[in-house]
Amino acid sequence: MKKTEAKKVSWVRDSAYSIGLYATILLGQFYIIIKNILPATPIYIGPVYLPLLVEVILLLLLIAAGVLTFKQHRNRETTDELAVLHQYKAGYITKYICMFVAAIVILLVKDFTLILRENDVIGNVLSIIVISICFTELIHNIVFIILEKK
Repeated sequence: MKKTEAKKVSWVRDSAYSIGLYATILLGQFYIIIKNILPATPIYIGPVYLPLLVEVILLLLLIAAGVLTFKQHRNRETTDELAVLHQYKAGYITKYICMFVAAIVILLVKDFTLILRENDVIGNVLSIIVISICFTELIHNIVFIILEKK
């Protein structure tokens, strides 16, 4: 039997899918942060506790992001040298944008005791790591699409 080769995915389409996925994860993380800041009131939809449902959906989205990234990188068109060059340029531009944003966030916040005051310090730190990764990937994919369409 012949193995059928998977359909090749274009670099721009891959970036567009990633933008949607990372934006959804980012919004979910912001929801969790706001939920932790506000006083706890149990919210149920039928027998399901809503914050738990949102966190399970976010976990599934994180797993989907990993699987989607792996599959799309494996199935990308490899002959597009201009897209490879644009990926490298987008990486450099993203690095400087993220360094600038991180400096502004540190200057504006100045007080990170909210992370340490809550009972879930590890969850808060992991949430910040996920937010920073999603933000970086989101900016990288947006810059890549802009460079590719220019």
